[in-house]
Amino acid sequence: MAEQLQHLLDVSRLPHVSVRVVPLAAGLHHGAVAGAFVVLDFPLGNRVEPAPPVVYSESLTGALYLDRKDELSAYEEIWASLGWLALDEEQSRHLIGKIKQEVHHG
Repeated sequence: MAEQLQHLLDVSRLPHVSVRVVPLAAGLHHGAVAGAFVVLDFPLGNRVEPAPPVVYSESLTGALYLDRKDELSAYEEIWASLGWLALDEEQSRHLIGKIKQEVHHG
């Protein structure tokens, strides 16, 4: 586990990566219930208007592509609230480093 945490610390320093931790003190969050998901945004390309975003969610038995406005809105709210609850990047690195030391010496 200490090696995995070190890898997170290493990757978090890359310019195109952001690692942010939601602390346990934040309590149970809707994101935990929603499970893993990705909001897909599409480039404009040759279109006059961009294609609307789609939420992609995988499960044990298949995948869902959610494109209705109310579905997208629910997942956008979850994503935004995770941003408010999560520690910033530096605080997250500090917490990961602290946990790594505890695991390594524990």
